[in-house]
Amino acid sequence: GIRNSQWLSGNHLGMLANVTAIPEVDPAFHDDTVNNIFQYYSLTPDTMEQELHRYAARLLEQQQVATAWQVLLAASE
Repeated sequence: GIRNSQWLSGNHLGMLANVTAIPEVDPAFHDDTVNNIFQYYSLTPDTMEQELHRYAARLLEQQQVATAWQVLLAASE
């Protein structure tokens, strides 16, 4: 899960928690990197989750909190 991710730091979790409400999955959300991760790691769900968390961490480092949330929500579906 998100809270126990080894790829998301305390700062990352704080950024995610600093939204007014936990976002809903946006059906219009499209991200080529997410699609590639889903395709490449479809047979290894643990590795897929790890890669999605690593990608979300990179987005958070670029202050892209809303996009990181969508990546993490996609990871939990």
